[in-house]
Amino acid sequence: MSDTHTETQGVRRLSIIGAGICSTTWAPKGDGPAFKFGNDETDQSLENEFKMHERVVESFQSLSTFPRIQVPDCYNLVMAADEDWWNRIIKRLPTPWAPGNCILAERVLPFPKDTMLLVVHSYCSQEIPPDSFLLKECLIKPYLGCCQPQEIHLEPGQQVCSQVDLPLHLYQMKKLGVPEAHIKQYARTMAEALAIMHWIGSIDGKGVEFVLAPPWGEAIKADTFSNVLGDHCMWMLDFGLCRDISMDEAGVQQAVKAFWHAEPFYPRPATEDPLWLEFREQYLRTSEDRLEYVFLKASKSPSKIEFMKP
Repeated sequence: MSDTHTETQGVRRLSIIGAGICSTTWAPKGDGPAFKFGNDETDQSLENEFKMHERVVESFQSLSTFPRIQVPDCYNLVMAADEDWWNRIIKRLPTPWAPGNCILAERVLPFPKDTMLLVVHSYCSQEIPPDSFLLKECLIKPYLGCCQPQEIHLEPGQQVCSQVDLPLHLYQMKKLGVPEAHIKQYARTMAEALAIMHWIGSIDGKGVEFVLAPPWGEAIKADTFSNVLGDHCMWMLDFGLCRDISMDEAGVQQAVKAFWHAEPFYPRPATEDPLWLEFREQYLRTSEDRLEYVFLKASKSPSKIEFMKP
């Protein structure tokens, strides 16, 4: 199997940049691909993630105008049975690791430490942040559906990671001075990506994550935000929980359920909330451009979303 994305990295050691229940993600320091290893050698979830990741990329590339969201390139799926590959890669791990399936993908590079400290300080008034964050790098999760932050802390699985994902809530964005126009564009970018996943990719979008991170690879200037956080783009990650949807009422309900079970990235439905209206309008516009009979509207109850046909 050709593996140029691995071979060109030489023998640089890998460190953990992300840890979850089903997988652990490793990367070399600096540039280079990310290696997402399944935690259970018998788990098949990475096969679904690879399939969905590829379909998302193909859905976006099928459009005449690529959406503003960035999606990491997905290079390869290495199976647990590939002993030659595992014998090479295991030498780069600092601890023993049982061979399992592995996704090789473009790494989304973290913000510089100054940005991480800025976000951490927005949670607390101390001049010095908790020691647990001093040696970390970060990506930022834009939580447009949750205004007030909770106390910041590292989850147990994050203690071993060199990189963390820090939520940045709507209140914090405004407090830090992120322009209102940029916040609205964050919402529109999410809405456009979600609509394309639904109606071009036939994917429910369950469990996907949106992060802000520095531009990289093929990101173009028009996709880059420049504000107090520094230059950055919005990226979409983690497709392991995504599932196929049918183009009928059952598929619509599946997409609705996935929306409500997501982390609070999306603005919450409220008929008078300008941010929700931005999200809704962009979702409608993108959906109608792709499938004329599909549209999204807020119901009479502002706490509920309905996908409806005319």
